[in-house]
Amino acid sequence: MTRPLWRVAVVGIITSACAPVAISTASGALPSRLRQHVTTVSVVPANEPGAILYDSTTDTVFFNDVKSNHVTAFNPNTNTVVAHIRVGINPFSVGRDSTNGTIYTPNYESNTISVINGFGKNVIATVPTCAGGATDNAMYMATKTVYYNCAQGNYVAAMNGVTNQPLPDIRIPIGTGPAGIGIDQSSGVAYVTNLESNSISVLNLKTNRVVRPPITVGAQPFGFNWTATTLYVANSGGNTVSVINRGTNTVTHSITVGNGPRNIAYVASTHTMYVTNYNSNTVSAINTATDQVIATIPVGVSPHGIAYDPNNNRLFVTDRGSNQVSIIQLES
Repeated sequence: MTRPLWRVAVVGIITSACAPVAISTASGALPSRLRQHVTTVSVVPANEPGAILYDSTTDTVFFNDVKSNHVTAFNPNTNTVVAHIRVGINPFSVGRDSTNGTIYTPNYESNTISVINGFGKNVIATVPTCAGGATDNAMYMATKTVYYNCAQGNYVAAMNGVTNQPLPDIRIPIGTGPAGIGIDQSSGVAYVTNLESNSISVLNLKTNRVVRPPITVGAQPFGFNWTATTLYVANSGGNTVSVINRGTNTVTHSITVGNGPRNIAYVASTHTMYVTNYNSNTVSAINTATDQVIATIPVGVSPHGIAYDPNNNRLFVTDRGSNQVSIIQLES
């Protein structure tokens, strides 16, 4: 059942007109904790905005403008752009040091990582990565080490997050075409999606070794997120999310979402995973208690990245096809 539950509002620099927006729910009535208001913000200039994150240290949203080779800094409280930061060619992702506001973005075609001062909004170092370019990155806080995927070489490499120097002794073989990487800080376990071999690699960062053979999932796994017990993987080549038991490292089942799922944000307070569906122009909301899709939220064209701002209880979605950021306001 489809019900018009909110309107797209004009905020800040938005020029789009107000229009009804409908939400589809499995039950026919949207749970009160998932009632939402979507504000479409046209960010100028934006040229295929991609990966996105919210940094609580600086209270700033950062996202990549892939085609213009910038990282854009966005104030979530005023819905305004505060900086366009020039980086390398084809910035692929954004990662951060959660203690000091430092932002890391691998530049796929420059074979570098740009290190950004999140407070000053300027590049403070450019670090060489690997031949063929790096894709995603994440910092292991226990050792202040930034791990990144080398897509052409099919391995995970690393740099020192304090000195901004490469760590050539770390080279962990994984699957083919690594795309996303994420680190569970409490356990020191890292997960890597292998886009071309349809699998997930599991790494122990205390030993810098692969824990087990890759876990086979759906077609072209890309982004993912997790709870204490379960890993959710977006299979971008189809329309499913693979659900993995983290204790046994086995796939238990899959969840049907929109077409071309890309990235996932987790809101722990409501036990909900939000999945961007690149080819459906929607975000699917999954209740992790039941693993059921409980809402389908329309956003802009080709939604890719997604990030959660807990201070304002908002989701930010980069719409690559319409060069904008959709803001989903969640109800407290």
